[in-house]
Amino acid sequence: MPHFNIDLNRGTPQPNRDQQLINGLQSAVPATKILALMKTLYSIRCNIVHGEKGLHQYQEMLLSPAIQLLRGIVPLVYARVNA
Repeated sequence: MPHFNIDLNRGTPQPNRDQQLINGLQSAVPATKILALMKTLYSIRCNIVHGEKGLHQYQEMLLSPAIQLLRGIVPLVYARVNA
């Protein structure tokens, strides 16, 4: 994934941290995969909130699946927190 720049430090890509996220997302261990997914979604959130940049069409490749994941995850987390 040559353009996987998710974990940024003041806009500077962190390739080692991105590779850790990729490895986690590809893990066969469900807990590792879910943790990597949550870290990735959180990093995307931070990039959107703190990035102060405009939305570009190429970002749709990342944002569309992230939105779908959040639509599925948020109700599950909400139900678990309120159980």
